[in-house]
Amino acid sequence: MNMDSKKPHWEGRSFVRRGRIHRERGLRCQDAVFISRRNDVIAASLADGSGSTDAAAAGAAVAARTAAEVLAGSFSFLYSKDTKEIRYYLITEIRHALYNLCRERQLTLDQVHSTVVAVALDEQTGRYILAHIGDGMIVFFYGEDWEVVSAPENGISRRYTRLTSMIPLGDAVRIRKGDLGSITRICLFSDGFREIDPENGIGIFEEMMEEGREITDTSDDISTVVLTKIRPAAIY
Repeated sequence: MNMDSKKPHWEGRSFVRRGRIHRERGLRCQDAVFISRRNDVIAASLADGSGSTDAAAAGAAVAARTAAEVLAGSFSFLYSKDTKEIRYYLITEIRHALYNLCRERQLTLDQVHSTVVAVALDEQTGRYILAHIGDGMIVFFYGEDWEVVSAPENGISRRYTRLTSMIPLGDAVRIRKGDLGSITRICLFSDGFREIDPENGIGIFEEMMEEGREITDTSDDISTVVLTKIRPAAIY
């Protein structure tokens, strides 16, 4: 029997839908998702751009890709660090990528900023790292039960939140790491889900993931990334 076949395997799925406001204005969806895999590590990220032009969509795509690739490519190194060092490393890499985008397209940082929610997990060690800037939400599922482990951060209203352009960000970049334990699914949600279910955004999840079902129209863009644990049968 191949003992490695008993190691849990995680698979990623994602969904993005442009909201009514951006459709009516002829703008691209400003939510971006990205999934990266490096050997036993899978990372997923979601960025929600903020702006009145398509530059916000480009910035969100860069932030999402950078967050996932950094977490996947440097997981062991980052896990060995404390949360302050992880925070500094991640935001430095995201900002570096955004500055490059600004130089290439002659933009300013506040034209390409976004929120970010991201998670990476190591199938071999059973550990995870999550990162969160601004609104959006990260949810852990334990079979039928679930827990919001990182909630949206807003100011006096939903219009105000933390963004990748803000200096300094400091503790606003929330980092958490630990053991996966009995977690069976990890979901990243954009802020648009609160328009459907203001309490927790979970109510739409099964409807969205079931192929062929229509999703309630929203004014804001909505997106999610879902990592699900799959335990393969043993190979003899």
